[in-house]
Amino acid sequence: MASLGRRCRRPLSVSLVLAATATVAAVIHSAAGGMYNFDTSKVVQLTDDNFRSMVLESKETWAVEFYADWCDHCKELAPKWERLATRLDGVARVGAVDADASSKLVARHSVQGYPTILTFAGRVVGDARPSVEYEGDRSVVALANHVKAHLPTYVAVVRPSGVDAFFDDARRLPHVLLFSPKNTTSPLYKGLSAAYAGQLSLGELRTANNPDAAATLARFRLTGRDTPRPKLPALLAFPPSSSAPAEAVWHTGKMDPPSLRSFLDDIVARMGPSAAGSAAAGGGGGAGAGGDAPTFEQPTVADTGVAVLSSRADYDAHCGAREDGRLCALSLGAGLASESGRAEVEALAERFRFDNLAFAVADTGASAGAAALAEVLGVGPRSEGETATGPLAGFVVVRPKKGRVAVMEGTDVGSFLDRVVGGDARYKRLNEDLPVWVDETAAAVEGESAGDIESGAEGAKTEL
Repeated sequence: MASLGRRCRRPLSVSLVLAATATVAAVIHSAAGGMYNFDTSKVVQLTDDNFRSMVLESKETWAVEFYADWCDHCKELAPKWERLATRLDGVARVGAVDADASSKLVARHSVQGYPTILTFAGRVVGDARPSVEYEGDRSVVALANHVKAHLPTYVAVVRPSGVDAFFDDARRLPHVLLFSPKNTTSPLYKGLSAAYAGQLSLGELRTANNPDAAATLARFRLTGRDTPRPKLPALLAFPPSSSAPAEAVWHTGKMDPPSLRSFLDDIVARMGPSAAGSAAAGGGGGAGAGGDAPTFEQPTVADTGVAVLSSRADYDAHCGAREDGRLCALSLGAGLASESGRAEVEALAERFRFDNLAFAVADTGASAGAAALAEVLGVGPRSEGETATGPLAGFVVVRPKKGRVAVMEGTDVGSFLDRVVGGDARYKRLNEDLPVWVDETAAAVEGESAGDIESGAEGAKTEL
């Protein structure tokens, strides 16, 4: 059974002695060989000297282990950490810090025991970069899922109507467009988008359940007389300020990390802002790649809006019977129909605006039908005033074409949606026996109007 959060700890007096002799410890560690052979391993050696440039100034996601050679739990984790680095190749970077030789990092990150696992993702804020400590199951699969759940993305999801807008944005950069048959952005493409942020503008056009994509596929010569059905996925690169199919460079190799990095390195060298040298070896665009990620926004602003489901017809239109291939991210709870109640979900819609999600809310406090829907979907409606990270948060993602639903476990909506867009969410068959309900507010107004007409008619008769 995989260890769950077990750590080695040392007395404070020993820690102070080791901190005072960190330089000597580093020399001894180097001579002894240490826990990892960094010359051949995909695990990156991190130290007091290189941690800032490699991790803190990077746009890539890093999984970092603080270890001690004398710790049995660290020895147990080491082979798994090696396999994790191989498994996440191209997706995220995996590093290790020898705590005995890097006392400054140990103190700065308040490391109290070994191994301590921190995931660094997102941008630097002030003088620090946000990190999340992992204390779960130390199996390779669990560790990989944790890292994937925290991957940011610099990929612009491009709809057929927004292709020209994608190429018009960040015109100084080469543009790379992935034509994908999937409904979500793969962790590998997310990882590459971070590695090459500031050097390449990466986009993705999804063709699944998207009839509007046919014209775009023909435009870029993925379909034609001899190729009625495109071979997907397909990756094309374009020089800055150009979307001409004749100037596109096709990736003809495998869709694996080494082949993709080699292709993208070549595009950076030939077409990039400096056009001088490839990206950092072994890490794509590399840590500390200059420049900002493209700021492409979808041309249809309404796509990031949040729909309020007041009836079964609303549910069918926005979730159950969607025709555009997008997944329905549905929050169920009391008070969500109000502007303040929707604010949190609107923030999520903005955060995931480049992903294949359409957001909606159903107010279980205002509608018995919405409450029945929550019960059938297997979520507990939350009380009015509670936030989406509260203990009774209700959040699901519906895949209408597949008839499947993923129900959030726990209370972290952001992490749940990260797993959804990363392809790691667990789905179950959607119960087809969903409640039928009407807009109760509209029904009440309609009833009052009918009553007024009837009373008026009777009054007229009385007057006559």
